[in-house]
Amino acid sequence: MMQSRYSFANPILGVCLIFGLMSTTPSFQAHAQIAFVSDRTGNHEIYVMDAHGNKRRNLTRNPAHDYAPAWTPDGGRIAFTFNRDGNFEIYVMDAKGPNPRNLTKNRSLDEFASWSPSGERIAFCTDSDENREIYVMDANGGNPQR
Repeated sequence: MMQSRYSFANPILGVCLIFGLMSTTPSFQAHAQIAFVSDRTGNHEIYVMDAHGNKRRNLTRNPAHDYAPAWTPDGGRIAFTFNRDGNFEIYVMDAKGPNPRNLTKNRSLDEFASWSPSGERIAFCTDSDENREIYVMDANGGNPQR
C-alpha cells in the first residue's frame, strides 16, 4: 500500500488566501468608504475616501510606514501594519483615525491583519517562531495562537 505525503503548505496557503479575501470583502458600512495606502507625501500612510474618490483623509500622519489596512466587519475600526519603532506590528485604530493601538508588541515581523466575520478575532502573519506562520488573536491583542 502506498502512503501519500501531506503537505502543510497547501492548507497554510489556503488560509492566507481566505483571510486575504475576507479583508477585501466590504461590510455594509465599508461600502461608504475605502481604506488605502498612498505614498503621496513620500511616506506610506493610510487614507480613507468615499466610494466616489472624494473626501480623502490621511488617518495615520506619522513618519513611519503604514500599510495593509483592513476594516472590521462593522466598519468601525481598521487594523493595519505599522512600523513605528523599527519593527512591523499590528495596530488598530478607530475608522476616524485617532489613537492607534499596538496589539502585537513583540520583536517579530507581524503584518497583514484580517478580521474574523464576527470582528472578535484577528488573523495575521508573523515570523515569531523563525518561520512565517499564521496566528490568530483576540481583537484586543490578547490570546495569540498559532
